[in-house]
Amino acid sequence: MPASLIDFNTFVFADGNAGHVIDLGSALAANEEDVLCVNSNTVVSTPAGFTAGPTAVDGQGAYIFRRKDSGAQLVTITTAGNHNTSVIWSRWGNINAADNAKATIATGAGSSSPPHSTDALAETNELSIAFAALHSLGAPLPTAPVWSAGYTPLAETLQGSGSAGVIGYVAYRLDAGTAPESPSVTWTNASASDRYMLTLTFTTLSGGLTIPLATVTETDAAGILTPKKQRLLVTTTEVDAAGTITPVRPVVPDLSVVVAPQRAVVISDG
Repeated sequence: MPASLIDFNTFVFADGNAGHVIDLGSALAANEEDVLCVNSNTVVSTPAGFTAGPTAVDGQGAYIFRRKDSGAQLVTITTAGNHNTSVIWSRWGNINAADNAKATIATGAGSSSPPHSTDALAETNELSIAFAALHSLGAPLPTAPVWSAGYTPLAETLQGSGSAGVIGYVAYRLDAGTAPESPSVTWTNASASDRYMLTLTFTTLSGGLTIPLATVTETDAAGILTPKKQRLLVTTTEVDAAGTITPVRPVVPDLSVVVAPQRAVVISDG
């Protein structure tokens, strides 16, 4: 079955030099995945407990961080100096493993994300998370994002303005197939000079069911063999054969009785 969206939230700040704490509302549980889409006017350290996915650092710092199965409710985002930073967090259920990660950079004012494509995916029903990171914002500001077919908008952020301003747009799809994914987004106003697109895909536990099904098949086969062996043991009993042989043994005393009368005849002739 596909992944399921459990929760999401957005955070914007400009005080991350000493570490800015964001509250995810609850700790992470087994088979759940936290995904952080971070865009900043500076570089960002990988938060404790997370793994860096696709990353693009040029005019801005854009990252997708992930963690699975366990993690604290409070997460610290640390930036190199106090710069405009935005975070879009989402939590997903039924996740198996990260599959494919891509990042594409475009510079120069534009009103769309750059051409972008992943590699072929490992299986069907993958979760695909697309993150458009915009930086160096003009006026009027970009607005009204529209995503390509198949993608559902999740959230958007804005922190700051001008050359240090950052925007984040995130969308997702639950039914990505094995073909490469090519998410894109357009917006009103061609006023972002740095335009990045980052994509991270995940296999789901529906793909992982192949191994448990194989295990069940082997168990069923073993169960079928066991009663067959028991039936063979019951059928191949030696008790009945031994019982048939036992009644034959009393015939030997009967033969000895026949010999005794023969001896009596010999005495009579003397």
